[in-house]
Amino acid sequence: MSSSLPSLILSKKIQGKYINIDVYTSKIDGRKFIQGVIKCPFTNKEFTFTLVPQLDQIKLGIIQCDGGFLEHCRKIDKYKEWFYERIDSYSRNSFHKRKYFVCTKCQFKTNRYIDILIHLITTHKFLVEVP
Repeated sequence: MSSSLPSLILSKKIQGKYINIDVYTSKIDGRKFIQGVIKCPFTNKEFTFTLVPQLDQIKLGIIQCDGGFLEHCRKIDKYKEWFYERIDSYSRNSFHKRKYFVCTKCQFKTNRYIDILIHLITTHKFLVEVP
């Protein structure tokens, strides 16, 4: 990790059959980020996850780049056995919508794509042992 991201601490290193990543946690808000390489077991394509500091905004932050892995997952039907996207209303009588990523194994739900990926990797051994 570069020294330009001092607000992150390394929380876990994960290596497996199709994965070699570092999981970082933000000191500010506890959000998790991934840096490393994930290889698709179905197409053998490699995706590099990187972290980029967001310096041009009023609120400094970190941008998670996934190298196109989410778009790849949307195209391959076998990933739907692990997680899917669902759009729900923000509240009962609202026109506003919110996108959620849902784990098909245990119904864990989050609105951050990286959180569902970390959940699948750590809890269900997705891409670590099983494709």
